[in-house]
Amino acid sequence: MGVFSTVPVLKYQLPKGAALLKQEWFAYIRVVGYMDKLEDLKTKLQAFADERDWDQFHSPKNLSMALSVEASELVECFQWLTEEQSQNLSPEQRQAVIDEMADVQIYLLRLATKLDINLLDAAEQKINKNEAKYPAELVKGSSKKYTEYVKEEQQESQKDETPAGKKG
Repeated sequence: MGVFSTVPVLKYQLPKGAALLKQEWFAYIRVVGYMDKLEDLKTKLQAFADERDWDQFHSPKNLSMALSVEASELVECFQWLTEEQSQNLSPEQRQAVIDEMADVQIYLLRLATKLDINLLDAAEQKINKNEAKYPAELVKGSSKKYTEYVKEEQQESQKDETPAGKKG
């Protein structure tokens, strides 16, 4: 069951032909519910640290280092697997991945709490930046880094320019 499946649904009537509005409304309800769950989780994690007097160790430096370790442990779950094996995990392998992903999420939330960063807003902003860096019409089907596209564009524009001072 996903995060969004637990969000209460409001019953209301929309005017005929307002299907898009209805979809947007349900998306909003899901996001608000998700944000509430995220805030609840952050509160639980803070209480967990407080009960153990661990908050003193949860500096941004330490949390980012712990996050890196947990991300490495997630990578380790896939180390030496083929592409096909990585997509068809055994139940034990899948559980190990779930546990490591949860650890990554926990440390990321703790770090966001310490730095007062709204992760949903940050993700939305990053998606917008990536859309600008990687326009679909330019990068579709390619795995190149954005700097490679910039270099190609610069080389193309240099070919099109005539050197200054030269008469054609």
